[in-house]
Amino acid sequence: MPKISDWGLSKVISDSTSTTTTTSFTPYYAAPEQVSNKVKDERTDIWQLGVILYELVTGALPFTGDSMIEIGMNIATKDPRLPADINPGAAQIESVILKCLKKDPAERYQSVLDLQKALGLLLRKNYAEQFTMSVSTNDFRRSAFYCGDLVMINLLTGDIATAYKYLSDLTTYAEGDVKADAMELSEQIRNRMEYGIAEIPDELIQKAEIIVHKVSLHFRK
Repeated sequence: MPKISDWGLSKVISDSTSTTTTTSFTPYYAAPEQVSNKVKDERTDIWQLGVILYELVTGALPFTGDSMIEIGMNIATKDPRLPADINPGAAQIESVILKCLKKDPAERYQSVLDLQKALGLLLRKNYAEQFTMSVSTNDFRRSAFYCGDLVMINLLTGDIATAYKYLSDLTTYAEGDVKADAMELSEQIRNRMEYGIAEIPDELIQKAEIIVHKVSLHFRK
């Protein structure tokens, strides 16, 4: 049974920073407001991300049909099968997915940032547990891997202090040039914290992404 860390949710978080609502769509991913030709906004993107998340954890689409009309009717009128009924391991994220797939846009996450934060909190708890376990078993390459993801999750959800904590851990468990890169980024973030600057500029986010990519490559060797 896949763990949350196997579902690629951190990629969904990092790749969903901009909205993508358009008037054209694949029927399976259409939101109810698209089916009924009502006003579309960022909450339409939330629905479509919910469909992607549903697929990630179940391997199935939430709404299907033998024709575009039947697909549209199911989207507009039926509730999806509970993800945990298909994959019991999906129980951990089921509430997030179902909130994305609310028929009424007012009941969904109201922005991509809100969804990112919800996913970030879910991933942070799971990855922190995996990190602690890896340290206890002296699997330090795995420790570095989880540290990297925890750094990115906390940066993307705006928790700079926790991101700094895991960067400090990464300097302990990483090797080679990754250790040096992590130390440099850790110093830059520490300086911002000392001056009370909570916002993380894109250049530091990009630097963190490069570090995490290097850690991931090393872990998968």
